[in-house]
Amino acid sequence: MNITQLWQRLSDEVLVSGDAPAVPPREPHIPWIGRIMMAVLGWFAGILLLSSTGAFFFLVLVGDSKPGAALVGVLLLVGAWLMYRMQKAGEFFAQLAFAVSIAGQVSLAWALTSLESFGGIAIALFALQCALVVVMPNRQHRFVSTLFAWAALGVFLGERRVATALPALMALATVLLWRSEPTWVCAGRDESIRPPAQATWLSLLIACAFGLNASLSSTFGLAVWQASAALAAIWVFAVFLYTEHLAAVKRIVVMIAALLLAAACWKAPGLLAAATALLVAFARGSRTSVALALVATVAYLSAYYYQTETTLLQKSISLAILALGLWIAAALLHVFHKPFASSKSNDGDAA
Repeated sequence: MNITQLWQRLSDEVLVSGDAPAVPPREPHIPWIGRIMMAVLGWFAGILLLSSTGAFFFLVLVGDSKPGAALVGVLLLVGAWLMYRMQKAGEFFAQLAFAVSIAGQVSLAWALTSLESFGGIAIALFALQCALVVVMPNRQHRFVSTLFAWAALGVFLGERRVATALPALMALATVLLWRSEPTWVCAGRDESIRPPAQATWLSLLIACAFGLNASLSSTFGLAVWQASAALAAIWVFAVFLYTEHLAAVKRIVVMIAALLLAAACWKAPGLLAAATALLVAFARGSRTSVALALVATVAYLSAYYYQTETTLLQKSISLAILALGLWIAAALLHVFHKPFASSKSNDGDAA
């Protein structure tokens, strides 16, 4: 059925009136293998362009001058922005612009080494990445810039010995961004907000799977109880937001279960981060995101298991208790799922 036939059927039902709207011409579909080839060619062209002209720029404009490096970086970023703004740029020019932008960011990062404080360099790079998220009109660039922004903020907080706040900030940003998804989709801001939201959610998973273990905690001055307390607060807040449509009794039961989980994960903050990411992914209905959250949970549990200073017998007992708890939870879900499914079928028959 085309748009003309659909409009005619709606007119017959007196749902619309007037002539059918004009259908904008659709761009030809490019297979995924074609996109990959154009992406590779764009990066290859960008490397050749930067290698051939980079020597000239650095010899004439930069030399040993940090302001010259900053000027080159700004010029490269402006050039990348112009390539992104080109009409019908395509995958080739998009990847070429991305390569040029990365070169400009590297040049600006080298110019920022003139700052005396390592934390000052990190916070300056964080501000740069935030600006690029807003300015660059490309989903891939916004996604990668958000990842770089969280990494720079983590370095800054680690240098200040307050890295404990980073996972909680990621979790809070993830919950607030995805909870307001219908609002920014309806406002037509999907292109600008979805990539940072996806990158923030992925950053939370990375922090859960790799950043909340014992070795990195000691490196960045991350106190386990502080991270657990902050993530527990975000976890309970997320459950409170996502259960607003439940009945009062059910909501109270769910909140009690959330508090019990927060108490059980007091020494394992990565599980709270994974639970928050899993809740957001499940609420979105994304199977891929749910699978990634489960993989991050397994990765954290594996690292936590081998870093725990207990005997093998104690670890085996804890795993047995965990397995028993999962079996009980699966049995309860199976039991309660049957009356729920039968009630839905009865409602469908009645309708």
